[in-house]
Amino acid sequence: MSFATWEKTGTDAIKSGIQDDLYDATIDHVDAGQSTTTEICLTHEMHFVQLAPETLAKLQTMGYAPVTMVAGTWNKQDKDIQTMGSQQNVIVPASMNDDVAYALAKAICENKEDIASAVASLKWFDPKTAGKHELNGAPLHPGAMKYYQEMGYEFDEFK
Repeated sequence: MSFATWEKTGTDAIKSGIQDDLYDATIDHVDAGQSTTTEICLTHEMHFVQLAPETLAKLQTMGYAPVTMVAGTWNKQDKDIQTMGSQQNVIVPASMNDDVAYALAKAICENKEDIASAVASLKWFDPKTAGKHELNGAPLHPGAMKYYQEMGYEFDEFK
């Protein structure tokens, strides 16, 4: 007899699997406002698990950033949950022209509100801290670093 089976899948299959009562749980990285999780929380009673402090600490050593899932982020979530997040990134080739990378970083940072109106989870994107290593996991392009430096935003250089 098996305790559980595991299936690695995408968000559409997760949503369908939970809605069709094929899955009992999901382990995922979700940003506040993420549409699939929002829909699941509206159609099913979901519970978000508070991970143990030692689990959170271990995840941080693996490149995840501390995140507070504020009470009310999801339907029927009545308390803050300390968790870890993995950020969404724009990944470009190292060979990209510095001026193009600069313009891309500038366009994203200076049009955050417009972009967030199209992608709800980007409401929490903060240009002032977007360049921090714990939120990226990959080196920043020199063009992006130049933009962050000019704006006085935090950023880390990979060594």
